[in-house]
This record gives sequence, C-alpha cells and structure tokens, in this order.
Amino acid sequence: MGTPRAIPGLADEIFEGYPAPTLIVDRDVQLLLLNRAARQMLAAESNPGQLLLKHAGEAVGCVHAQEPGGCGRQRPCQECVIRRSVSAALTTGTVHRSKASLRLRQEGGEAAVCLLVSASPLHHAGEELVLLTLEDITDVERSEGRFHALIEKVTDIILVFDREAAIRFWSPGASETLGWTANEVLGRQGSELVHPGDATRVLRAWRRMQAAPGSTTRVALRLLHRDGSWRQVESVARNLLDDPAVRGVVVNARDVTEWRCMEEQVQQAQKLDSIGRLAGGVAHDFNNLLTVILSCAEALRTGLAARLAPDPEDVEEILAAGERARDLTRQLLSFARRQVIAPVALDMNKVVRGSERLLRRLLGEDIELQVKLQPALWPVRCDPGQLEQVVMNLSVNARDAMPGGGTLTLETANVLLAEGADGRAPRASPGEYVRLAVRDSGTGLSEEARAHLFEPFFTTKPAGRGTGLGLATVYGIVRQSGGHIRAESERDRGTLFEVFLPHAPELAVAEAAPIPAATARGAETVLVVEDDPLVRSVTVKILRGGGFRVLVAAGGSDALELARREPTPPDLVVTDVVMPGLDGRSLVERLRRQHAGLRALYVSGYPQDTIARRGVLDSGIQFLPKPFTAASLLARVRAVLDSRP
Repeated sequence: MGTPRAIPGLADEIFEGYPAPTLIVDRDVQLLLLNRAARQMLAAESNPGQLLLKHAGEAVGCVHAQEPGGCGRQRPCQECVIRRSVSAALTTGTVHRSKASLRLRQEGGEAAVCLLVSASPLHHAGEELVLLTLEDITDVERSEGRFHALIEKVTDIILVFDREAAIRFWSPGASETLGWTANEVLGRQGSELVHPGDATRVLRAWRRMQAAPGSTTRVALRLLHRDGSWRQVESVARNLLDDPAVRGVVVNARDVTEWRCMEEQVQQAQKLDSIGRLAGGVAHDFNNLLTVILSCAEALRTGLAARLAPDPEDVEEILAAGERARDLTRQLLSFARRQVIAPVALDMNKVVRGSERLLRRLLGEDIELQVKLQPALWPVRCDPGQLEQVVMNLSVNARDAMPGGGTLTLETANVLLAEGADGRAPRASPGEYVRLAVRDSGTGLSEEARAHLFEPFFTTKPAGRGTGLGLATVYGIVRQSGGHIRAESERDRGTLFEVFLPHAPELAVAEAAPIPAATARGAETVLVVEDDPLVRSVTVKILRGGGFRVLVAAGGSDALELARREPTPPDLVVTDVVMPGLDGRSLVERLRRQHAGLRALYVSGYPQDTIARRGVLDSGIQFLPKPFTAASLLARVRAVLDSRP
C-alpha cells in the first residue's frame, strides 16, 4: 500500500465527514483514499502514506502465511487480513468481514487494538475498487475473552441448541461432567444424549418453550455419559432463538447424581424406620388380640372337656377380638392402598350429612360442630364406606386435639386447582376438585409432628389412646381414590386438614339395599375353589348350612375337572383369587368357555391385579374380602345369584 493518488469527484464532503474510519483501495490493495476518521485512527493526519502496519505479535498465529498472496511471515499482519478481505469482496461481489489484530501509533506510543474490517466492492470509472470500513472492537473482544475465560472455569453444564435441537455450543464443564468433547457432540441432536425414559417429557417441554420466545423452563432428566452410564441433571433452559446475539436455546444444567443418591439413601432410611414402627405396632396390637382369642378359646375347650356349657362371655370376647383384628387389617390395607374398593360417584354433602348425627354423639357437649356445605357440589368417585371413614377419622382426630372443648368445622366446596395448586396441593394435577376441610380449634401440632403426620403408628396421643393408624388410613384412602391431602397447623392455633378429590362428572349411582341375613339362603349349586384347607372347610360349612348344594375343589385344575364331570353346570363359583397354578380370574374365564353366563364371586385376603387395577374393581366384578362372617358370605352369594349374569 503506497502513496495515495487522487480520484477527482470521489472525495467529497460526505465521504470526508463519515464518522467510521473508511478507506478506498484498488484490486492490488493500493490505498487510494481515506477519510478524516481513518487518518485519526491510523495516525496518518500529516502523511497518509506512512501508515503504521505492524504485526500483532506472537500471541496469534498468521493464518495467511501460506496462502497465495500471503506475506510469507509466520506472524499475522494487517496487510494479509486486508488482502484476503479485498479479494473475497471482489470475487463474491458481497461484503466480506474479518478481524485484524494490530498495533497502532497513538498518543504516548503504540497500543494493541482489534479492528473489524468490512470490505465492500465498489465500481468507479470502470475500475474495480473496494471500500474498507474499520470498527474498533477492542473492548468487545476483551469482554468476550473474559466471558470465555469465565465459561472455561464454570463447572456447570452450559449448552446452546439451534431451532432443530442440534448442539451448537458445549462448555468445558459439560465435557468434565459427561466425558464428551465438544468435537464429539457439536452438530448432534440433543435427544441422542437424553435417557429414553425422559425423552417424551423433554420433547414436550422443548415444544412448549420453542413456541414461547424468551420463555424459561426447568426440567430434571438423565444425560448419557461417554462411558455409557447416566447422569441425573437439573436444568434451566431459556428460549433465545429470536435474540440476534444468541439465536439459540441456552441450557444451564447441574449434575445432581450424587445428591440424588444421598437423598435416596435418606429416604430408604426413613422407609426402614417407618417399616420398623409399622411392624412393631402391628405385632403389639395383634399380640393383644391373639391373647384374648387364645385365652378365651382355651377356656371354652377346657369347659367343653369338663362337659360344661360354653361361657357366652368367652364367645363374645373371641368375636370382638376377631372383629378388631379385621378392622386393623383393613386399616393397614387402606394405608398401603392395597384394599380393594368399589368406587361410585358420590355426593360428598350426603356423606357428611349422614355422618353428622353420629359425630355429634362422638364429639360430646363441649365441642361445637359447624357444618358448611356448598350447594350443587360436584360428585366425586370414591368407595362410600371409605369416604365415611375419612370423615370420621379426621373428626375423631380433631376431637382428641380439643380436650378442653372447642369448635370443629366441616366444609365442602368446589375448587379449581391450577399448576402448583398455590401450595394447597402441590402434587395435584391441575383440574376440578371437591374440597373437604376439617378444622379444629385445638392444641395444634409441632413441626416434628407435622413431618411424621401420615406415618403408621405415629401418634401424639398418650399411650393406650389410639393406634396411630387413623391419619395413615385417611392418607391411603385419599391417595387410592386419586386425591390429595394436606395439613396446616401451628401450636395452640388449631389444625386444618384439606382433602381434595377429583371431580367425577357422571351421575351418582344409587346403592343397592343389603339383603337381610335371614333371607340369604338358597338351593342352587355353588362350586367352592380354595387352596387353604381351613378356609375351604369353613366356607363349605357356611354354604351347606344355608341350604346350598356345594361342590368342593382345592385348586383351579381340580375345579375344571369337577365342572367337566358334573352333569349340570354350577350356578355360581366362589373362588380364591391367588392360588398355585391357575389363579381365580383365569379359572373363571376357562369355566365360562364351557358354561357361558356362569356367575362368579372372588374371595381374597390380599387383592392382586388379576381382579383389580390399582386396587379398584372393574365394573361387574363381585368381590368379598377376607375375613368374612357367615352372614356376609351368605348375603353376598345370594346377591350375586339374584343379579343379572
């Protein structure tokens, strides 16, 4: 670049006064003209031909050294940068931009600067020229350098994705955490690193965020490590696709694998503690009941051996202990959500009103009962007996919290829970719910008590008062019905329990009236299938005592063979659910291939998915839980026989 030559008519006031440093060169990169701003920047005010064009130093390697037309030096120089920009602009006919790192003479000596050089093709008087515009981006480059230095040291995973979810940036922290280098993952789809079990959820979150520019979303997921393992991360992603400076989705993630492992260990320890408390409580209560049963049964045997009349008191004690054991087992099943239920659409207001009279007797005269029911309450789908148990257990619990009297308030209302439920039921899915609130003015609960509130056999009551299963049972019932429960309490300021049950839009189903035990007899043929000899013997005895003709089988294979040999098909099969070989439901299906319309009654002490999904009976399934009494068995058999096949 030599001494500038004049081009008449080109150097006008507009070019001279243009604020950006601007130069005009020819194809050979000979300087033709430069404006005032360029002369000031390049310290060429007095002699434009003597421009300071020194190399930038050893820090940056010259990428032009071996290119055609390059200077041949091993260090970068402005001349190489400008030559390449000029050549590219003339070849493509478009603007070409490049960066030049230079040292320029300024007041007090020389200073290193970084310039953005924009080369634009220009035709004048038949000659191909190039307009060079210089922009000092030294401060920007320094800021970017500090930013990249910071990114290099951040241990978090920082990623940038384009619109097609391809990886465009991969931080050193991501390499350290996941093992992949940037070269191995750049350009790949982010979904390739997502665990298959999380893929659908992550895709939904991506689509939601992509449809909302500027939005932010949080996602917990598992990412693939280079060694084939999976790392659990918690991420925050922001849609900056429309931001000109970014044009991508920026994800900041943190590895929480070790923290989650510790959390699981703590939860496991808490579970073991709860199981220990559960086992101890069950053993204590059942030992008490067995003591009554065994001692009274032994007294009866001794009396019978002495030819004495049975003591009615011993019989009543045995029956009472058996009933308490049955109730305790049902409470445990409710807590564990293993109890088979037959839900129907119910009006919660009717259940509360039906319990009101009994509640007033239980509460006593020193406790005021207030009932506030919202009219036109939505129906809920729940087992009627279980919903009554929820109301009674919460009310009795509230009564015990008010030893000196107080006020118990029952409220119902239709509520709409949004995302997060405003803290009222944070785990509940958004939607329509019916809310049952039970509020007392009692002693309240400590923070420690609230933390263990729904655990089995945890109680704040004195020894001997309460089993500690009341609230655990309520929790199990509510969760099995698809609902949520929360408690709010402070010391000496009372307690509020809120139950949220999903709105069931169908109409309420009327319950059939129970059949009196006295009329629950018959002469039909009943096939009894039970693998436990004691239960089988007592079942057969009860049915024959009720007038029924009974066929007996110890298992599924025996029952099929017995039914095949019988000249007339049985009217009803009463079968255990879980048996070796052929289970109860499979047995009934095979029997119905031979005898269409055969009625069936399932009996079990532990429900399995063979008859119930998540403990909820399908329509048309008839079930009698163990333990049962003679009256309940005869009544249910009669009801099934009288029903439509």
